[in-house]
Amino acid sequence: KDAYRRMVISKCVSPNLPVKALRGINLEMFKEYWTGKHAPNTINQTLNKFKAFLNYCVRKGWMAKYQNVSSTLQAKPISYFTDNEFKALMDALETDELKRAILFYHQTGCRKSEPFIARRVGNTLIIPKMKKSKVERRIVLSPVLAQIHDEMMARYNERKTFVKSDKANWDWWYLGLKKACKKVGLGNKTLHDLRDTFVVRLW
Repeated sequence: KDAYRRMVISKCVSPNLPVKALRGINLEMFKEYWTGKHAPNTINQTLNKFKAFLNYCVRKGWMAKYQNVSSTLQAKPISYFTDNEFKALMDALETDELKRAILFYHQTGCRKSEPFIARRVGNTLIIPKMKKSKVERRIVLSPVLAQIHDEMMARYNERKTFVKSDKANWDWWYLGLKKACKKVGLGNKTLHDLRDTFVVRLW
């Protein structure tokens, strides 16, 4: 209960608000607060968690039934690389090392940080629970992808000696991709679009 209240409610109202008073909140205020701070998909997911919490409170008898609220917000369209766009991107990348790293993201669907926060057991990449995924994930790497991962970790550990921020370290690959995208007229694409590309290709 407390986790839900801290995550969702206390940003919009007093964290000391009694549970029974939650049904009186105008949840449009919640949407307005987070719009611009999070993507519409993220707001919808969090709002669904909020409603699940309210339903739980109703079942426990802590509050009367609340007026339902729609979670419909304009979701961001899926952005991904077509085969031709990905080929153009690969041709525009400046080094073979960067090409191999981008291929790794394309073939695994990893988020930017995941290759570096994961642990390896043989050729299996074990990605811990994260805020969004909530579950541990395992990716079996081909011998080529395992070798690329070794190269990425070596680069990451080398940069750690003079780049203190993990985010700045991970951004080396992100910035290389963005530079190449601009060269070929794909300036709106990001590293995360490789994750969506993986899902689209899988589907």
